[in-house]
Amino acid sequence: MVIAVAILIVGLIVLVWSADRLVFGAAAIAKNYGVSPLIIGMTILAMGSSAPEMMVSANAALADKTDTAVGNVLAQISPT
Repeated sequence: MVIAVAILIVGLIVLVWSADRLVFGAAAIAKNYGVSPLIIGMTILAMGSSAPEMMVSANAALADKTDTAVGNVLAQISPT
């Protein structure tokens, strides 16, 4: 149990660090190309946050689990 908690804590630390690096990199891209940070945020960061859902849907479709793929899409567009 202690090992599982330690792995969870390390995973959360890595997640926070990588999210910080993603935002820093996106801000650097906006500055270097003279693009509004809002535009960068709405494109690059939106794609980065949607990547896990895309991978779940792709893996489900490849595994012939179409219900999971469709359910994942519906959960993303649902207002609740």
